[in-house]
Amino acid sequence: DPQTTRFVIEHANGLLTDQDGLPVLAVSPEDVDSKDSDLVALEVECHLARKPVVFVDLPIPGLDDDEPP
Repeated sequence: DPQTTRFVIEHANGLLTDQDGLPVLAVSPEDVDSKDSDLVALEVECHLARKPVVFVDLPIPGLDDDEPP
């Protein structure tokens, strides 16, 4: 939906751009690696706007390991 795409891009802090009606990276994947807080903020903004279209899955050392503690 174009409105949702526009909303996501407007709240992505310059990380995303519109490409044929879809949000795509506007920066390199390496630049996104240091933008965890921006991505989490985008997820929160989408959730608050009742547009749950962004989910951020960040690895947490010790929790995401395959071995038990």
